[in-house]
Amino acid sequence: MSCGRFLANQLPVWWVVAVASCSQLPPRRLRALAWLTAVIGLTNLRFTVGLASFGGANGYPLVAALRVVPAAREQYQLQNYSFLELSNKSHLRDALLAEELKRVVAKVAADTPDKIWIASGQAGGVPYHTFRAFPDRLHFIDYWGLVDAAALPCIPRSSLRHSSLGVALSPELMFRHRKAILRDCGVPMPHVVFNTNLHAGTRKGLEARGYRVVYFQRGKMPSFSEPSILRGGTAIDAYIAVQRELADRLQLEYREVTWTIAG
Repeated sequence: MSCGRFLANQLPVWWVVAVASCSQLPPRRLRALAWLTAVIGLTNLRFTVGLASFGGANGYPLVAALRVVPAAREQYQLQNYSFLELSNKSHLRDALLAEELKRVVAKVAADTPDKIWIASGQAGGVPYHTFRAFPDRLHFIDYWGLVDAAALPCIPRSSLRHSSLGVALSPELMFRHRKAILRDCGVPMPHVVFNTNLHAGTRKGLEARGYRVVYFQRGKMPSFSEPSILRGGTAIDAYIAVQRELADRLQLEYREVTWTIAG
């Protein structure tokens, strides 16, 4: 996974092991280690100041975040999200998507007594907030096979594609083998699908598999990590699709949101 995110939870253990090991060193080497630790600490401090000043690749600079986060909370009712979460451009995008997904799932839950199956290639903030709002009601199908790989054994290994993100259980692949996946692995076609980006081919593929897009968000979030004349934007496109029969029964109307947040 990019940036070694799945290793982050192991860092505290690594530090304990490193400190415990260093405590066994003779005093002369401990002094050298203390100087090395100080240098690393100063380097880390410089990196932290740089993040606050320039925002890095995916975050707002601190001055911009102090304007963007309150605006986002007011415009899109995101008061339940932390400052650090909304100061990250991808998480800000996901916060609005999560709020809309919760509204859609609430309607589906009122019509579906059994567990609701939700599928996506985004297994981070959006399912976290959605599952938190509907405990014990949801089951997640991860199109990268990281959070849940229940469907994986029922797909021919020759059809699977491996990458640094995981094993690609694409919607097309799961649809093609849907009968075997349901029969042998007990994984049905999801009630709801969400993801980032909605190309014309993606929409056509969803419609061909029996889904209807009920929500789409689009626009640009300005990037404040470059000089003003070079500022580009981070795409915030995302969508939610529901099984067509279910969407018709619930009378879910198409909703589109265009972002207007600016730092």
